[in-house]
Amino acid sequence: MIKIKRVTILSIVLVFYQMVLAYSQMQDKPLEEQLRRIKEIPLSGFFGISATNSVPQDQFQNYLNKSGFGLSLFGGYYADPIPFAAGFNADLIFFGGETKRFKYQRPGGWGIGEDTVTTTSLIVPLSVFVRIKPIFFNTFLPYLEGFAGFTILNVSADYKPYWGQSDSKNRTSFAFHYGASAGLMIEMVDFIDLPSSHRTMCLDIRLRYIKGNEADYATAKIKDDTSVEFNDFRSKTSMLLLLLGLTFRF
Repeated sequence: MIKIKRVTILSIVLVFYQMVLAYSQMQDKPLEEQLRRIKEIPLSGFFGISATNSVPQDQFQNYLNKSGFGLSLFGGYYADPIPFAAGFNADLIFFGGETKRFKYQRPGGWGIGEDTVTTTSLIVPLSVFVRIKPIFFNTFLPYLEGFAGFTILNVSADYKPYWGQSDSKNRTSFAFHYGASAGLMIEMVDFIDLPSSHRTMCLDIRLRYIKGNEADYATAKIKDDTSVEFNDFRSKTSMLLLLLGLTFRF
C-alpha cells in the first residue's frame, strides 16, 4: 500500500506540472504573436551619425596633401511600401591646421607675453539624396544612393595676442557636387514598446564618392613673424568618403 501511494502522488505531481507548463505556453503564444506582428510593421523614418574619413581625389589631393576626419549627420523617410527613401546628409570634415605660440619679453621687462595664431581647414558637403533598399532583407539591409548638393570649403586663421585686439581671416568658397554611395545596415538591437511601438538600432557602413566641380580654395601656413600666408588653388573638389556609424530606424 505504501508503494502504491507513493506512485500515485508522484503521478499527480507530474500531471500537475504538465498542466502548468501547457498553460504557461498557451499564455506565451499571444505575446509572441503580438511581438511578431509589431516587428512586421514597416519602419519608415531613419536618422544617424557616422565617423567619416575623407580622401581627396586627383589634383585636390595633390594640393591639400592630407586626408580629412569628421562626422556625418543624416536622416530620411521611406515611401513605404515602395523601397524608396529621400533624405538629407551633412558632413563636417576637418583637414587639420596648426597652432603656434610666440613668446616675447613685455616692455619694461615685467614678465613674458604670448601671442597665439591658429589655422583651421574645414570642408562641409551638404547633400539631398534618394535611396533604394531591397524589401526582402531584414537583418542585413543593403542600399544604394544617389545625391547632389553643395560643398563649403573654408580655411581660417585666428590671431589672439596677449595684449590688444584679436583678428581673424577667412577664405570661403562653394562647389556644386553630385555622386553615389553604397551601404549596408546590420540590425543590432530591437526596441519594442507594447502595444505597437517598434524601433531598431543598426550598424551602418557606407562608401560615398563625391564628384565635385572646380572651385577656388586655399591652404594656410603660419610664418615666423606671426603672419599667415594663404596659398590659393583651383581644381575639382572630388572626394572618397568612408563612413562608419549608427542608424536608428523608427
